[in-house]
Amino acid sequence: MEIVKNIEPYGDFYVYGEQTEKVADILGMSEADLKDNCQQNGVAYLAVDKANTKQIKITHITTDFSNSIINLSNLSDSNISALVPDITGVEGAMGEIIKKDGQKFIKAQFKTNDSGGEYILTQYITVAERNVVALSFYTTSGESTDYIEETFESFESPLFITEKQAESSPLGYVLLVAAIVFAVACAVIIFTIIKDIKKDKTEEIREDDN
Repeated sequence: MEIVKNIEPYGDFYVYGEQTEKVADILGMSEADLKDNCQQNGVAYLAVDKANTKQIKITHITTDFSNSIINLSNLSDSNISALVPDITGVEGAMGEIIKKDGQKFIKAQFKTNDSGGEYILTQYITVAERNVVALSFYTTSGESTDYIEETFESFESPLFITEKQAESSPLGYVLLVAAIVFAVACAVIIFTIIKDIKKDKTEEIREDDN
């Protein structure tokens, strides 16, 4: 399944699948271990800067929750807000609802620590085609986060709803069919009227001739 149609990291990044050896070296892993890690964790995209102070990762997973809602864009903003802890997996989490083209996302930010020190995790999470899709940015504390929004704006997936698709709703099709039926009905009525008029005139001419 294709998850990423397009994404353009804003800044200097090495991308897994393009500069795999370099990415593995920066992360201190073998290429084989990196491949296994990506497969086991549903990583569809991974990019890292030279100093490993910034990472960009796209993951996807299907859950009972994502199966039940199918696409996040089908929910109202109020319902999405109530489901933020379930979608992010963080109890009590809060997030900003963002709509990009026709797809809705939850933007959430956390500050956390690991063996590499303190960093800020910024995530854009959505549900599309029954998949929880998360675009995650890991930024070492103190580093600029300007690259995040620019990169997010370039993110496209074949799973996402677009504005064009949103406009092509079932109601739109119903109205289109109704318009066609109405037009055909009008054409039939007009044709029948014209036919009757011609018939009447023909009968009048015959009567005059007699």
